[in-house]
Amino acid sequence: MRSTLADSLRAVVCQYLLKTRDGQGRVLAMEVMLNNEAVSNLIRKGKSFQIPSVIATSREQGMQLMDQDLMRLYKEGRISAEDAYMKAISKKDFEALLEEPAAARPAPVRPAQPEGSPHPSRPAVKPAAQGPRPAAKPTGS
Repeated sequence: MRSTLADSLRAVVCQYLLKTRDGQGRVLAMEVMLNNEAVSNLIRKGKSFQIPSVIATSREQGMQLMDQDLMRLYKEGRISAEDAYMKAISKKDFEALLEEPAAARPAPVRPAQPEGSPHPSRPAVKPAAQGPRPAAKPTGS
């Protein structure tokens, strides 16, 4: 069974949709694991507990741990330390953030909103130009 999984698995993505620090929206935090030779071998040997180490050292291949993304979002000021801590796998890495005074924490960052956009994460859509409508065809009765 492990051999079949190791050979057929392509990728695993884990996602959390977290409220933004300012409470005005949501932001995506995600973990990405791509199956490579190292991951495949660990699955075959039943050593799945070592997979996070492979993910952490395979950033150049596009992999990332959830904790890495949570820390990035916190440092950018997009999520609170409390929310990062609640979703973190390794809580000890986030405990120091909770002890920081509020003044030392990153300020919330609002993404630039395109002009005329009704929602910060959605660009404004211009309505299609409407010309004269064709007359309705009479139906035979």
